[in-house]
Amino acid sequence: MRNTRFIYVIGDGGPAVKIGVTDRLAVRLSSLQVGNPNELAILYDKRVLYRLAECTESKVHQKLKTAHRRGEWFEVSVETATATIDEVYQHLLDTVEPPKEPEGLLDLSRNSDYDIDAAAPEAIAWFRTLMNEPTGKEFAAKILQAIQRADGKAAAMAFQYEIVWRMPVSRVLHLRPGDLRQAHAALAKAINTLCDVFRARREQSLLDKIRGIAA
Repeated sequence: MRNTRFIYVIGDGGPAVKIGVTDRLAVRLSSLQVGNPNELAILYDKRVLYRLAECTESKVHQKLKTAHRRGEWFEVSVETATATIDEVYQHLLDTVEPPKEPEGLLDLSRNSDYDIDAAAPEAIAWFRTLMNEPTGKEFAAKILQAIQRADGKAAAMAFQYEIVWRMPVSRVLHLRPGDLRQAHAALAKAINTLCDVFRARREQSLLDKIRGIAA
């Protein structure tokens, strides 16, 4: 489940425990064990929303700062650690408004779970066709450069993830809610720029045809 992460408590039975977040518990436990002579175990784990994972971890660390020993290790009981995690996460769920898609992108999509291909189907299909044609790749690269110049590096990166590599920025980039909104807004700008190029190209093509007929 890529929309969630684990916040965990790991320890070796001693007075200190490690509190952190990860996508894969078993892998994290194994990597920590390499540098620890004592046998480590997962003492507690909680699946949390991806967008709230790091915020939860940060606030838990802050609440337990008087017990901080090193890195993400705290000299607290498992009960204290788990109770703090549960309290912080519930508070975030109750108070943090779910991130909304920017208006610019919503205007281009079918619904709140936006379908990027439905945002501008003709323009996107045209761009992907260019990428797959030897004679079109150079022009596709110029469009990417134009997007970066017009809308910035973030827009160009979001565009590449979504359109070129077909990977949603929300699943690939590790973003907080505010950053995700900015990434989606940047993506909306990039798509608008693509649409402008597509319209200009189509109008030029139509004009060339008209000139050809007139000649």
